[in-house]
Amino acid sequence: MTVNVDDTALGAGIDSSTNFTLTVTDVNEAPTLGLANQVTTISESADLSSGMKVADIVVTDDALGTETLALVGADAALFRIDGTELWLIDNATLDFDSNSVLDVTVSVDDNTVGNTPDDSQAFSINVTDVNTAPVVSLSQSGDSLPESTATGSRIKMADIILTDDGTGTNTLSLSGTDAGLFEIDGTELFWTGDSALDYESKPALNVTVNVNDTSLGAGIDSSTNFTLTVTDVNEAPSFTLDSPLTLVTEDEDLSSGLKVADLLITDDAIGSETFSLRGDDAALFEVIGTELRLKAGVALDAITNPNLDVTIDLDDASLGGGPEDTQTLQIQVTTTNTPPTLNNWQNSSFVGQTMEIPASVFAGLSDDVDGQTLTAHLHSGPSIGTLDLRTNGGFTFTPPPGFIGSITFEWTSHDGRQHSAAATATLTFLPIPTIPTPPAPPSPDDGSGSNSDASDSDQTDSESDSDSKDDSEDSSSDSESESDSEAESTDVPVGIPNAVTGPDGSGQPGSQSAGAEETSSELERMNASVNEARLANEAAEREHEFASTQLALGHSSGRIQRLDLDFDFGSDGATMTSIDYALMSQPGEMWDQLDNYQQKVNSQINGDLIVVGTAGAAASSVTVGVVAWALRSGLLLSGLIAHMPAWSAVDPLLIMQGFSGNGDGETLEELMDRHDKAMTDE
Repeated sequence: MTVNVDDTALGAGIDSSTNFTLTVTDVNEAPTLGLANQVTTISESADLSSGMKVADIVVTDDALGTETLALVGADAALFRIDGTELWLIDNATLDFDSNSVLDVTVSVDDNTVGNTPDDSQAFSINVTDVNTAPVVSLSQSGDSLPESTATGSRIKMADIILTDDGTGTNTLSLSGTDAGLFEIDGTELFWTGDSALDYESKPALNVTVNVNDTSLGAGIDSSTNFTLTVTDVNEAPSFTLDSPLTLVTEDEDLSSGLKVADLLITDDAIGSETFSLRGDDAALFEVIGTELRLKAGVALDAITNPNLDVTIDLDDASLGGGPEDTQTLQIQVTTTNTPPTLNNWQNSSFVGQTMEIPASVFAGLSDDVDGQTLTAHLHSGPSIGTLDLRTNGGFTFTPPPGFIGSITFEWTSHDGRQHSAAATATLTFLPIPTIPTPPAPPSPDDGSGSNSDASDSDQTDSESDSDSKDDSEDSSSDSESESDSEAESTDVPVGIPNAVTGPDGSGQPGSQSAGAEETSSELERMNASVNEARLANEAAEREHEFASTQLALGHSSGRIQRLDLDFDFGSDGATMTSIDYALMSQPGEMWDQLDNYQQKVNSQINGDLIVVGTAGAAASSVTVGVVAWALRSGLLLSGLIAHMPAWSAVDPLLIMQGFSGNGDGETLEELMDRHDKAMTDE
């Protein structure tokens, strides 16, 4: 500042001046603090994984001194200062139910100033409520029960503890493998006691306790597992006698003893079982391991002691109270043991079918005079196919696909001591037969006339043959009727040796590569069938009586009857075929009919196939076929067969001799010459 002096008398203004300067020195002043941009509310479910800024800190101060910010208060641990910003810390836990308001005080202090702190500002955040998911836990009362625990009463296993905010509705439930063995009552978990506990089959029961707040709509919110351990208890053992021997002969070799039964024990792994014997004959028996045996060197006498009686006890000493199980055995002593018997048996079915044979068949075939229970045993199995033989004698046999023939196996019956002699079971599988279309019966008006469908030559031959038989009116009538029947009948293909069936059903020549060996084989098979054909001839006698009756009634078509026979063409018995033999009931007419049919037969020969009207027969699966025209006298006509190349190595006279019994060494040529001469003489 400037100090002036003025003498007003002088009138010249300020007469003199001087300057003065006052210097002000600086002093450190206390800072002040304020909060700006404050967040005053927050949800308890807010995402605080990275924290949250809740206010700006504003400090007012001079340039002197150093300010320090600090946090104090009940919830100061939930906050942090970042520069001049106030934040909630990362992952802070907010809970409306336990702390609905977060309080903190922010202070500032300049330590060069006397007061500490120099200024402060309180801050509060209100936490808003949110429905949070509940959490379930268990406080167990026990976690194990012995397997002997009585049923019928439930047992508490745990208290169920729920941690929740009180908002929403919580629902408890059970799940898991054994949930059905537990129940919830309020907030308590119980074992129901409805089912017995068993350590051996289920040593632990597992269940899961779940809680769900339905207002959250997210399904189960929390779960906890519980395991009830079942402890083992020594249980009473039991046993059975397996395959007990009930019959023994007094001369049985007991030099090394004899096992009479196996002792099968059922028990847990606890305790130790002991067998003991008692009874009238206990001294004759012993237990070795789990076998009940007659002792070595024991003498048996069916007269003085016909029945051996013993009682077997099983005891677990750790249980006390004596034996836990008892079985008895009686063995009958006989003077001798008669082996059982078993008869041979056979059965048949069609190709492709499985045979299911019941045990009753074996029961009917087997017998034992001693009255013992018999079991079936396989002695020699079948060469092909699948056999399932059961001990009771019932069995199932499945043949190979498409198999036709016979299969055998041998089996025995067993009485526990001895086997029967082996018996043979024969299983035959036949082809499915094809039934030919029968000829239409002639009308009464056509009994003596010729068929309109027959050829003129056939008519002429038939009438000529009929005229040559004028000495017998009945024979002539029969011949004409039979010619009509033949003309109206449907041709049936007949299988012959070394022939195969073509796609159209016609016979085709078979392979000739086998040569003389194949021809010889065919001859052997043919000879084997002669005896069977002889039976057919005998049956024809009976058929003739039926045919005569039919003729008397005016049914001429009844003169030829069908006879179905089963023939075995094979030494091994493995190939069967069903052959129809047409048998003529009037032997004298055979030669007449031969002339009438000769031309027709010649036109029908194709290779090795002969078609013979309704009097034919077809072979099924084998290549051997026979066409036999049998006379009542037993003579087998072979003239037709001689036309077939496949029979060039076979003397049909052998076949004819099998029926007539008087060949006299006559050859086929001589026979045919004799036949031609006889026809000429007639």
